[in-house]
Amino acid sequence: MGPLHSWVVPSLWEEPWGQVAAEAGTVGKAVVASRVGGLQEVVVDGETGILVPPNDARSLREAIDHLLASPQVREEMGMRAAEHVRPFTVSV
Repeated sequence: MGPLHSWVVPSLWEEPWGQVAAEAGTVGKAVVASRVGGLQEVVVDGETGILVPPNDARSLREAIDHLLASPQVREEMGMRAAEHVRPFTVSV
């Protein structure tokens, strides 16, 4: 298996904070996530990743396919994700 190109967080329930999405952003990965709770704060739809309706397998697949087929879009989203989550993260 090759390197991870993006991360997927298909949560069905409200999350107070999208920790996994934030961690993906810190390493410059675009995120496909459900439009629930704190994930909506961490992932900026169309800018740092793609938000999809919860429990919508078709939308989830389309978003994943789009990022897999679009390396430049994926890389640009990943760079913006790293900038976006920087204020929310702590370096050790």
